[in-house]
Amino acid sequence: CIVHDPKPTQRAGRSRACSMRSKHLGSGRVKSTRKLALFYAFAALALYGTLDADPQGYAWAPETSLPFSPILQSSPDKGRLNEVTLVRSNVKHGYFLFGYDSHQVQIPANETIQRTWTPAQTRLLNDHEINLTREEARCQSYGYALPPNPRRRRLFMGALVADDSLEVLSAVSAEAYDIFHTVAFVESNTTFTGRTPRGFRFGPGSGRQHELYQLFGPGTKVSVDYYVSVPNDKIGERGNAREVLQRDAVQRRWHKNGMRPDDVAIFMDSDEAFTRDFLRAMQICDVPNFRPGQDCMAPKIMASTLVFESSPECITKGRRWYHPDAVVGECVELIGNSTIHPHAKRQYRLNGKEESVGLRVPGQGMNVWTRGGSYSDFKTGPYPLWTAEDIRTGAPGTSKTKAGNLPTGYHFHNFFEDAHKFRFKYSTYGEPVPSKYKPIWKIHPDVALAWDCATNEMDKIEPFAVGENAEAVRPIYYLDDDARRRRHVRWKFIVEGEKERFEGKWRAWRRRNGSNPNGKKGWCFENGVVVRC
Repeated sequence: CIVHDPKPTQRAGRSRACSMRSKHLGSGRVKSTRKLALFYAFAALALYGTLDADPQGYAWAPETSLPFSPILQSSPDKGRLNEVTLVRSNVKHGYFLFGYDSHQVQIPANETIQRTWTPAQTRLLNDHEINLTREEARCQSYGYALPPNPRRRRLFMGALVADDSLEVLSAVSAEAYDIFHTVAFVESNTTFTGRTPRGFRFGPGSGRQHELYQLFGPGTKVSVDYYVSVPNDKIGERGNAREVLQRDAVQRRWHKNGMRPDDVAIFMDSDEAFTRDFLRAMQICDVPNFRPGQDCMAPKIMASTLVFESSPECITKGRRWYHPDAVVGECVELIGNSTIHPHAKRQYRLNGKEESVGLRVPGQGMNVWTRGGSYSDFKTGPYPLWTAEDIRTGAPGTSKTKAGNLPTGYHFHNFFEDAHKFRFKYSTYGEPVPSKYKPIWKIHPDVALAWDCATNEMDKIEPFAVGENAEAVRPIYYLDDDARRRRHVRWKFIVEGEKERFEGKWRAWRRRNGSNPNGKKGWCFENGVVVRC
């Protein structure tokens, strides 16, 4: 069997043949990665007919509705999946399944949540009325002006979701609570390499999906759509080729939800966020990148992002990340005018048609994966429309900070609930790092820095507390002292578990790197919080 019950001894009188019932798939374990990959392929063929897995692009086949299939019933929420009608869109490398958004589902009363806020959080979240004096000051702090008769733009967000904890999703959603028009998540049946199958954590009708649907506020349409990748050895020249292809579902959801050319598209990883203050600025200020008539050569805005490593108390000193990213709808695929802005030529062609998918080929614009690329195929503008992948990795763009070099975004990096999740991420996503038999502090320098923070090595750590100005430069979710302390204690618990597991290696590492129990900069841990010694 490919999947089986966790207690095989309880199988008396039951056939050992693999069952397609959701109760088995809901709690099953992967026994053979190779067999499970074949299982996905044959199940897809049996359920939906012949799929053309030619990697040369995808056919824009008519979308069809069909019941939620057993192939997807691998959600950890056992027994939660009923027959659900999803809209299927075929692609050459697999298919997308589009479900209902949060405004279309009825969440059971026993699964409703009520987010509570501290007075400081409430003050920051209570910003829905337009105060011209406040908005003018806000715009000026970013080098923008407030236009006459201002109105707020609609913001559409997109991200891939996988093993992200509800802790980090709560932090991201608090920053944008009741601001976004649409939040479009996409989940896949494999990791980005395509070599490791995974179950859907946010399946239709599951408790996790219902909780995620409520995190961003009642005014926001939240959706989780699904990418089912068909195994194909020809796709995957880069380690994360399927990540690039999976992101195509995002602009499709934006189009389904009515994005217009004057709306703003924001693409990010699910552990990143623009600051609430900058989201409001992008909505109402006169932003040159969002003015009508863009040539779409370099339309995007990038955040200057404060990086939190594994805990809100572990802020990387002197480092800024450069995501999320925002582009006006006029320059987005399926939204902008393709008569004015041509489709870019990409690595996977659509059976000889002009449309194609994947990364842009050289000459069609710069990309972080094809360094040295340019618009050499275009003597003048206008330039091609941007996909969600382009918004993420395309270049160039405009990086924005707030006056005083304050951040405009946050990155909640590696906020996992246990050490296993660290190992799974670094061994299966992007460029895999063998990590089964090594302590997590040796997996990656980012994890080592967070480890230092948990063990009182504060040289490279910026403290969370910044006095009375904390609200201006710190995440809204972690202005709650209890939430901040709870997460840091959890991270220290993970560290202590790793020290116990690799005790000899830990002692050797401490001998090489020195011991400093009280912190080099006069900082100590007290009740799970960093304080002055």
